[in-house]
Amino acid sequence: MSTKSNSYRLRPGLMAGILALVLVFFAAAPQEAEAANLRNQVKVMQDELELLRTTLDSVLEDLQALREGMKAQISQGAKNEASATEHQKQIESLENKVSKLRKVLLKKSKHLKKLKKRVKRLEKKPEGRYDLNPSVSTSADVRARGEMRNNHTDLSSDTSDRQTDYNQRLRFGLVYKATDKVSAHITAQDARAFGSELSPSADDGELGLYEGYVSLEPPMAKGLTVDIGRMGLAYGSGMLIGTDDWSNT
Repeated sequence: MSTKSNSYRLRPGLMAGILALVLVFFAAAPQEAEAANLRNQVKVMQDELELLRTTLDSVLEDLQALREGMKAQISQGAKNEASATEHQKQIESLENKVSKLRKVLLKKSKHLKKLKKRVKRLEKKPEGRYDLNPSVSTSADVRARGEMRNNHTDLSSDTSDRQTDYNQRLRFGLVYKATDKVSAHITAQDARAFGSELSPSADDGELGLYEGYVSLEPPMAKGLTVDIGRMGLAYGSGMLIGTDDWSNT
């Protein structure tokens, strides 16, 4: 009498996917640290802008006082040419200062706006997903498919060989985005006949790795993306090369 030993075993592909995910996780700082650093930059820049606005308001007040003083001299018929020239130089100097301050304010305001957008993008959670942290997102879906087959065995209508099947598929995915240039993707899939018992053996081809790959964007090659690992590919609308969404083989 022989007995079958049931044991849970990880396939090599699944082990490689998990290992790649762990390596990428420790290879770069999470996005939360980047977001915190950007928030600090935003605060510092807001303080700088406030100081610049205060300085600009003070310069504008001085400029207005000089202009009013010059108008008063003119209205009183003052003919001191040296005094008028000095006033004019001071006015031009303050006007130049105001112009420079406004340019700096505009430049820093645009930069602050970009920083806020980056922080918002890092903090935003993808719709319909649950984030373990800002760098890790998960996804899951369950699907069922029914099939009705009639006269598919011997092509004879005299034989009753009608068959109805229902299949179910469960997927659980995890994406770790270490940086804007490095990310890891892993998706496990369980595909089986609807209502069948869960098998503890990995040899039954029901539970296994659907996708497991690392995506890289080399800094020396702009626009190039390199994907390494196991992934679903489709060419020619899936007719030339496609994926079997209902099987692990």
